[in-house]
Amino acid sequence: MLVGIYLGQFCITTLTWFFLTWFPIYLGRARHLSIVKVGFLAALPALCGFAGGILGGGVSDELLRSGHSLSFARKLPIDAAAMKFLIPNWRFDPKTPCLVAGPGRGREASKGAAS
Repeated sequence: MLVGIYLGQFCITTLTWFFLTWFPIYLGRARHLSIVKVGFLAALPALCGFAGGILGGGVSDELLRSGHSLSFARKLPIDAAAMKFLIPNWRFDPKTPCLVAGPGRGREASKGAAS
């Protein structure tokens, strides 16, 4: 049971450091955005995470009210959000800043940058 908690904390910490350190530098250097645009775009993941946390809590509460088990009500919103990152986004537009990355983007990104 603790392995799941450890894995979840590892993933949260990794994503936090990614969005706090590498992502703003990437937007500035690779995408040549101004510092103001970098600031706004770098804040989007945190704002979306906040909104997703509130929305997930509301969905969880509604599942509990409708009679589902506590375990199901807690796991469904997290699993539904995680599925977004497990389903690869196969289209790549090199002109659009990469705000949401998932598995499978690297191969398309390198093709888009090379052409």
